[in-house]
Amino acid sequence: MIASGWPYYGGMVEIHKRLELDQDTGPVILKLSGLAGDAVCVYIDGTTLGWIWGPQWEAELPDGLAAWLRELGVRIVPSTYNVFGPHRHIDGDRHLTSPNQYSGVRNFADDPEAPASTKSEDYHFVRLGLAGEVMLLKRLEASRD
Repeated sequence: MIASGWPYYGGMVEIHKRLELDQDTGPVILKLSGLAGDAVCVYIDGTTLGWIWGPQWEAELPDGLAAWLRELGVRIVPSTYNVFGPHRHIDGDRHLTSPNQYSGVRNFADDPEAPASTKSEDYHFVRLGLAGEVMLLKRLEASRD
C-alpha cells in the first residue's frame, strides 16, 4: 500500500500500535511521520482524540495519561484518486479533484498553464499507509509574562 497506493479502495485503513508509557505524562503531542493519506482519525484506548491532517500530522494527547500500556489507533482516509483506480493526470495527485480531471479535460482544479488535455501516458497511484515513526513529544507550555 505504501509503495503504490491501493487502487479502487475508498474505505479507511486502521492501524494499531501498543505504547508503553514509562511515566505519567504531562502535556504530550503525538506526531506521525511517513504518513500517506488525506486525513487521519486518532484514538487511544478506544477514545477518539480527533482528526489530523498533514503536513504536521500531530495530535494533542490528554494531560495526565498514567504510566501504562496503551493502544494507539489511527484510521487513515485514502486519496479520492485511488477510489476510482489508477489515474493518468499529468500532475499525479493534485490534492484537488473534479470530474474533468478523470476524463483529462483542463478545468478549474488544474494549473492555469496546463494543456487542454491533462491525461498522460503514465498511470499514477497515490500512496496510502504509515511507514514512519510514531513519536510522543513533550509539549512546551506557553511562556507567561
